[in-house]
Amino acid sequence: MTYSPEVELALKLHSLLLLPEVKRKAFIESISKYATDGYDLYALQSNKFETIFTEEEFEKLKLDVHEKLVPRIDEIRAKLIRDFNSEYDAESHMDTHIDNLRIIKSIFDSEEIEDRIENEIFLTKEWISENTISQPELPARDLATDDSYDIFESERSIFDDIDS
Repeated sequence: MTYSPEVELALKLHSLLLLPEVKRKAFIESISKYATDGYDLYALQSNKFETIFTEEEFEKLKLDVHEKLVPRIDEIRAKLIRDFNSEYDAESHMDTHIDNLRIIKSIFDSEEIEDRIENEIFLTKEWISENTISQPELPARDLATDDSYDIFESERSIFDDIDS
């Protein structure tokens, strides 16, 4: 959703009053499903989505996230951990999840939710550090004394053709 050209198109069509109401509602349902399933909460944070939601739809989305997503936020992390492929970067794998946690924290003014989200962020970062493969460090080279390259010597100069 965050970088989807289809989302940008729907938002542009809506701003030009060219998006039919049926399509707008389907779009809102799709965005809401992504949010309540924990995949993408960008719509709750971005000003781009303000006009496409009615006030009631936006409040319902926030309520659904509060009631359906927040109670199972640890399940979302567990699923992401299960789905992790160790051939890829652990931090990149969890980036969206951490972004979503921060969005939840910024939207809901509740100490209980804030504590729970902080704990989830901590656990997620801990998992990332445990699953990050460190790159072997190459020894530092002193370029001033490094003779690992061959010096090309030639009897011709690059200026030989010019001088002739």
